[in-house]
Amino acid sequence: VFFPSEIYTELNIEPFAEPLAEMPKIGPDGGSDYREASDDGELEFFPMTLNGHPINPAGLPFSGAVRAGDVIYLSGQIGGRNREETDFTVHAREVMEKVRELTESVGLQMSDVFKCTVMLEDFENWDAFNEVYMTYFEEGRRPARSAFAVAGLARDAQVEVECMAYAPEN
Repeated sequence: VFFPSEIYTELNIEPFAEPLAEMPKIGPDGGSDYREASDDGELEFFPMTLNGHPINPAGLPFSGAVRAGDVIYLSGQIGGRNREETDFTVHAREVMEKVRELTESVGLQMSDVFKCTVMLEDFENWDAFNEVYMTYFEEGRRPARSAFAVAGLARDAQVEVECMAYAPEN
């Protein structure tokens, strides 16, 4: 949809302005990153992220991650919703990038991940997934892992990966 230039002028919008170098983290108080703690302080809840930025958790049925003691449980990340893309390694890379992004958003690195669970819509994609998965972890220090085929995944995804990471409290 194209808008007449008068609308841009009226709204004080520059339609071809440079994008922001870094998106601001905007929360309910104008600057929150949406992290929450349980009433007793034993749990810490982290939001889902999109392109490295927190998503307002209002209305979402889950957190992006939850810290319980020295372990951060990362919610499953999905990939492969674009059914027109036939190269499964593209979907595998998509989901692993989301895992990496979420891991980094809680202040950790992929080397802190110690357990992953992989769900594949089609087990024929096992080798293609492994080809990509192994590039995200150092050889000899890869996480423990379970993998299984499923009848279906959320949002018609082809792959889902959930992880646990070690995060000792200071």
